[in-house]
Amino acid sequence: MQAQFSQMNEDYINKHYPERSVFSAVNKANKKLGIGVYVFFAILLAASGYGTVWGILTTMEDMKNGDSDMLSVGIVIIGFCFVVFALSLFVIILTIKRNSLGAEGLIKKSAKNSQCSESEIREFELQAMASDSYILSLTGKIKAVLNGQKDGVLTRDYIYLADAKNIVMKRGNIIGAFLVERSFYINVNNTRKLINYLTVTLVSDKSIQTLAETSFEAGEALLEMLREQNPQIDVNNGSVMTEKEYSKYCKAKFFTH
Repeated sequence: MQAQFSQMNEDYINKHYPERSVFSAVNKANKKLGIGVYVFFAILLAASGYGTVWGILTTMEDMKNGDSDMLSVGIVIIGFCFVVFALSLFVIILTIKRNSLGAEGLIKKSAKNSQCSESEIREFELQAMASDSYILSLTGKIKAVLNGQKDGVLTRDYIYLADAKNIVMKRGNIIGAFLVERSFYINVNNTRKLINYLTVTLVSDKSIQTLAETSFEAGEALLEMLREQNPQIDVNNGSVMTEKEYSKYCKAKFFTH
């Protein structure tokens, strides 16, 4: 089943980890994504700021002229524009804060989210560049690009699924590894459409969870690789569970105390 994934190699490292650091690559990707975020929300910020000022001035003019019928409309416009302004400003500040972390800051944050020490996260970085590590391409390339999903890394002692929290999990701490079908709705022509997608979801003995979208074949292969090192990992016979079933299963098996 290991044939499902490629082993780490210099060509891949040179392309994706030129500084030989997973978190330097994450930091670079965050900054690249941040440019688009800045442009989009700066436009919203300017437009909503203008709308707020215009709404205030117009409402004041209506009050001066005694046009009470338009006051409620003006207040709604001011409120809407102000909310958009505040949200846009919040996203910009949040993005600036995230992009200012740098690789070192991301390592510290990953250690906190993973409940690991910083030295363990650095050890993962070293192991990730070794030739016995595996590149976890869990979905097809096109789907990964469309979803913005990065490859994970499986090392001798750690696994990293490249989730939003940059969680690094020690393989020896994994107590559960499951295939979970999740879902969300999108609006298509004013109709709600249900979208289902499969994830591989890992649970540690510290109640930490991490997940990534996967194909069934890749998810099955990963579960088998994890159990090769630790046969005690609960995989629920490799069967696919719904979110509700997964939540109920984990609550009964792992989170009873």
